[in-house]
Amino acid sequence: MGALSNDDIYNEDFSRQVTNPWVKLSPDEWGSLTEGLYPTRFDKNTVIYHQGDMLRFAFIVKSGRVRLSYYSEAGEEKGILIAEENCMFGEAAALPGYPTYYTATAIVDCELYLVPIPKLISTIQTDSDFALKLIMLMARKMRIYSAQEIELSFTEAYTRTCHALLYIADVYGKPTNEGILIRNRFTHQELANMIHTSRVSVANVFSELTKCGIIAKQDGHYIILKPDELYV
Repeated sequence: MGALSNDDIYNEDFSRQVTNPWVKLSPDEWGSLTEGLYPTRFDKNTVIYHQGDMLRFAFIVKSGRVRLSYYSEAGEEKGILIAEENCMFGEAAALPGYPTYYTATAIVDCELYLVPIPKLISTIQTDSDFALKLIMLMARKMRIYSAQEIELSFTEAYTRTCHALLYIADVYGKPTNEGILIRNRFTHQELANMIHTSRVSVANVFSELTKCGIIAKQDGHYIILKPDELYV
């Protein structure tokens, strides 16, 4: 990614791209880092690590999806990020040797590369291209976290739900004659956790969007019929 102009910064599509909490990267993102490593399988709903754990590995998603969440003392979950294919996570806690702030849970059956921290540090020291990619990923995550705080402070549940649908469409959307088909299934509760509202609120927004002809459900998958109506 080259230098950004003011038009880029204020472009709706670009802004959504760099703040999308569903993070999916290209297969060649991490070069030789996974060479010699065999993926480890984690079944759906398995906790990969808990908030407060000390990590000996950074993790790269080979297949599947992992949710990073923060839990309050009362047990309330706040979704932070969804690590999709080729996304690295856990590196921010593992590198300085601090307890992790988040719990990582497999949303579906997953295969993950577990990268030992000494190998990660060695690659950073010897491969400047890799180091730059890692910095860019960590900077992107910071933008995501900041955008979440801003949106939570200044927008209603209806707006956050609409924006989340656009985020999901960016990652899983397939253009059709009718609209944008979202190829992956998700529950209202999963979406609610990511946008920090209740399942009932998300269900009510989906009901309203359906009545207005903005979205529809076909064979268990949502299709966005009028994407422009979600820019609120």
